[in-house]
Amino acid sequence: NSIGVANVKVDFYESSSGNQIVVTGNLTDVNGNYGVLVPDGTYDVEYVTPHLPGGVVPIRLPAITVVGTVTQNVSRPFGKVLDGAVFDTLGAIVSGVDINVIDALTGVLEFTPNDNTDVSGNYGVIISPGLKNLVYSDQNPGSWLAPYSMQNVDIVTDTTIDVHLLAGVFVSGTVLDAFLQPVVGADLDFDESATERRLTTPKDNTDNNGN
Repeated sequence: NSIGVANVKVDFYESSSGNQIVVTGNLTDVNGNYGVLVPDGTYDVEYVTPHLPGGVVPIRLPAITVVGTVTQNVSRPFGKVLDGAVFDTLGAIVSGVDINVIDALTGVLEFTPNDNTDVSGNYGVIISPGLKNLVYSDQNPGSWLAPYSMQNVDIVTDTTIDVHLLAGVFVSGTVLDAFLQPVVGADLDFDESATERRLTTPKDNTDNNGN
């Protein structure tokens, strides 16, 4: 509606290295205006919006070249708030769980900054409405909680989803070819034999050593 959006955080990351550039004045005012000083360069620029009802969808713009004075205006659609809490099998809260939101029709991972559960196990993001696949995975070192996914969740209004992560079994190994050389990028899939339901296993490709 061409109405300025306040309190949008504008962050800059070097496109070549991914390093964040420390800037000041990178929060939009009541009219949606911002102004920052950065060295000339090429940046991935993030517009991080508060996940509040009636808010707009955040965005990450890659490879924005800044030389001299640059005006970068952004128009964003209204989004829906997706929030909730994550618990383990005993009902205890789990912090550090990463929430991925994937467009169910295109398979594209959506930009959802600050999408990990906090110390109270709560999370909150603002996303565009539509059919989504949701993936919850515990990022804490040594965690034995299995990832959990939900398919074709229709987000048409602000939605609260609480999730319980089940205890999992750690599977590891090495994939070798016929010459006993490691196979890089082999994709592992796990299907339940009884139902043929595919389990959610993020980061399940072999590394440079075939592990």
